Amino acid sequence: MRSFDGDREVGIVRDVQFGAGEAPLLLVTAERKEHEIPYAEAFLKNVDLERKQIHMQLPEGLLEVNAPLSAEEKLEQQKGNK
Repeated sequence: MRSFDGDREVGIVRDVQFGAGEAPLLLVTAERKEHEIPYAEAFLKNVDLERKQIHMQLPEGLLEVNAPLSAEEKLEQQKGNK
């Protein structure tokens, strides 16, 4: 099933985790990134089972919160730990 934020495709739902909070978490993979997206009614716009699509309206910045660090960000983090 594919996940969308508005009209932008986020990625493919690979798994669902239950028990981390009130809403299950969708584990969505896009290229080399993995996003944890709460499957909350407040974000849900539409589920199209025939097309295998979940359309949501996510809060700004949600996808960036758990995005992997870029090579540049990793270097900055390493400098800060020294």
